[in-house]
Amino acid sequence: MDISGTCNLACRDCYTKQSHEARLVKADGFRDTLTKFARSGAEFQKLHLNWRGEPMTNKKLPELLALRNEIMPGVPIEFHTNGTLLTPANAAQIINQCIPEDLIYVSIDGGCKEAHEANRGADTWEPTLAGLEMLLDARDDAVPEKHPHLGIYEIFYDRRTRYDEELMRLSRRCASWMRVDVIKTDGEERPFTYVNLPQGPCFWAGNALCITARGDVHVCLLSFRPDGKVGNIITDELADIVGNARAFRENITRCGRDSIAHCSGCQKTEGTIDEPE
Repeated sequence: MDISGTCNLACRDCYTKQSHEARLVKADGFRDTLTKFARSGAEFQKLHLNWRGEPMTNKKLPELLALRNEIMPGVPIEFHTNGTLLTPANAAQIINQCIPEDLIYVSIDGGCKEAHEANRGADTWEPTLAGLEMLLDARDDAVPEKHPHLGIYEIFYDRRTRYDEELMRLSRRCASWMRVDVIKTDGEERPFTYVNLPQGPCFWAGNALCITARGDVHVCLLSFRPDGKVGNIITDELADIVGNARAFRENITRCGRDSIAHCSGCQKTEGTIDEPE
């Protein structure tokens, strides 16, 4: 669920930059959406506050977190930030609206300055590490009931990378370090190769609602076209949106991925969110 449609960086490997737009979610709009969620009777696992944009470009982020506490208390929030817009002041404001179940990742690329800046641009490494340290300091200064889960989210490029010493120092203060491969717009995933492309639905389609800063709801994180839209959270009822998403997934199951124009050719692996390993 985007609270911002824009980003302050232009990363080489960003799979959403084609859809960036100068649009921010306002507090009143966020309140209306959370109220609709709360009144729907649905059970929420978590609210993830970024998809296409950098959440820190919305200066209302602490206020939006406070609205969560008011309207949907206890529902965990997760968001990823590139860290470059963090300051001691806004880091403290964010932490003071958190609960222990919240998850905040600062994202890095490769694990060293060279790999990171090859993707994100010159002079982005030090500000990212500084932002991570500001969040960690703000967490340590807060009362324990305000301590969220803080972690590092790494786009993994090369096993031979020599990891930055300052990053390693900060990582020892983090709760987790997540490594992921680059997400490509066609769903290609480096660990998987196929003789035939997958035909069943991926774990996103119909199981996750991906909401833009305009309120448009899409069926997956790789959906940027109108034919992947299943409603609008501002104008439509949540039950209708969920019904449309489930029907979309069932259609893939019944007809095969290549029969659905939106999903045809996508290489994202098949599966379901709650499928046991």
